[in-house]
Amino acid sequence: MSAFSEFFLMKPDDVKHYAAEVLHRFDPDEETTCTEIGDGNINYVFRVRSLRDGRSVIVKQADKRLRSSGRPLDIYRSRIEAQALQLESRLAPDYIPEVYHYDETMAALSMEDISAYRNLRKELLAGRIYGHLAENISTFLAQSLLPTTDLVLDCREKKRRVQFFTNPDLCDITEDLVLTEPYWNYKGRNIVTPGNEDFVRTFLYENDALHREVGRLRNGFMNNAQALLHGDLHTGSIFANEQGVKVIDPEFAFYGPMGYDIGNVIGNLFFSWANRCFTAPQDTAAARALEDTIRGVCDLTAVRRAGDLPPVPDGGVLPRVSGRRHGRLLRLCGHGDHPTGGGRLQGHGGHLRHRPGHPDSHGAGPD
Repeated sequence: MSAFSEFFLMKPDDVKHYAAEVLHRFDPDEETTCTEIGDGNINYVFRVRSLRDGRSVIVKQADKRLRSSGRPLDIYRSRIEAQALQLESRLAPDYIPEVYHYDETMAALSMEDISAYRNLRKELLAGRIYGHLAENISTFLAQSLLPTTDLVLDCREKKRRVQFFTNPDLCDITEDLVLTEPYWNYKGRNIVTPGNEDFVRTFLYENDALHREVGRLRNGFMNNAQALLHGDLHTGSIFANEQGVKVIDPEFAFYGPMGYDIGNVIGNLFFSWANRCFTAPQDTAAARALEDTIRGVCDLTAVRRAGDLPPVPDGGVLPRVSGRRHGRLLRLCGHGDHPTGGGRLQGHGGHLRHRPGHPDSHGAGPD
């Protein structure tokens, strides 16, 4: 009987054996190193590398509990992540690491090592803003979202996927940590930087207009099964270098409103912009590059054409959709011309208001 025939939480030495015995990525007697490289709260991520020729593989194992609090989590999320990656790799092949193997027993996902790319959040914090970001992020959004909707996909296949990708544990995390607790500290665990207490109370905790809008968005998140979302598309889930980007970690994947993925990545770019304005106001070139990136993601996502999309697995792009402006289809995400539900940034082609030293430039917290 294999040592990996029943679930247990692997340590680095276990992962080395797993990569040889189960994945067959290395010879049984081949010397390898194994390092845990994950920095998340719900999984363990390892890199196994050959000392002979440098070949490597990434093994990501889901834990049954949160690493921080011990809260139970269903490891079915690992299967959701594996299926989401495999689907995204067919829809947007340039942007997804290759998946080698999924082991349901061990809740372990094995994939391509993308260490040639760097965590985009850290790159932006260091002032490295790649000129291709808007083009690549908007293309990934168009290719991965639209083909999973009723506008393109056979209705029966779409409903089958909605059922498969139902992800209650991780959706509950988002509904709480993103769409409830920032505005209602009902668990008493929010950490507020000293000096900001009055601001947080007035503009977050006691802001009825904000609460109504957040409630509307939360309701849409919970009830609008529009497209298969990545579900956690922040700048830490995007890796980049001069050649392009890779998108990882869709374990929060579920069927929800497209605007959540689109708005999430744009919001994280705004965080990076605000951080740059606050911490390095003299670096106007980086701030302007981020402004251009944000505007580009908004505009390019809105003008992608369905006819530019790759063939859809289990059903092609319908003739009535092919060739229509993607932006018109994406109006279902919200109001106005843009998928995020707002108007253009100071009109088409305008730029963000960046006034170093002005409080409006620093309204968002650092990334």
